[in-house]
Amino acid sequence: MSWSCVTYLKTDGSGNGRYEQIVQPPCRTIESLINTPLANAEFLHVSPPFSPEDLFKLQSGLRQGGDGGWRPKIVFEPTPGSCHPGQQEWLEKIAPGVEVLSYASLDIAGSGVDKFRPNHEELLSFYSCEQYPLCSPEFRPTLERLTHRLLDKMAAGGNEGGIIAVRCGRMGSSVGTRSGGVKWFPACFGAEDERLVKDVTGGEYMTLGQSRI
Repeated sequence: MSWSCVTYLKTDGSGNGRYEQIVQPPCRTIESLINTPLANAEFLHVSPPFSPEDLFKLQSGLRQGGDGGWRPKIVFEPTPGSCHPGQQEWLEKIAPGVEVLSYASLDIAGSGVDKFRPNHEELLSFYSCEQYPLCSPEFRPTLERLTHRLLDKMAAGGNEGGIIAVRCGRMGSSVGTRSGGVKWFPACFGAEDERLVKDVTGGEYMTLGQSRI
């Protein structure tokens, strides 16, 4: 079960742009969910406008028992605007309680979070890392280092089975686990197939769904 908002990235064609909220629901509390169809769902998809700090407050509500014993597996998709160094500490605090960490434009994994799915730009932004070009020799090692760091945070909370998937544009994506390390998968379409790509919006939801099957 999930709730979300709609966020668009507006660009001028140069690669520069800004995020603009079109619909933004409030950050709901556990208490507000108890008497709704969301209550007692096995998975709870927490998406924008939630930041890592907002999710920490939600997890605190679950731990304090105001939920009637509900312990959902959390799929977290942080709002893009929260992917900055000021939220890094909160990101690592929530990691042990997240089943899946995902981003609308990037993804992550964490506390109580079983899977974390940020895109590479968002993940790098959390840690004040340089936004390396995809062709840079520093790109893959940096993403793999951050992936292992977050997997360690998840494992510290007892979540040894956590997964971190990072979308990396034309480089495809990386998937990291404690048992298997980090593996890279090519993009579905290469540069020669660019004409076949009509609209990439929503691709992350397909990936999230597949990860639970």
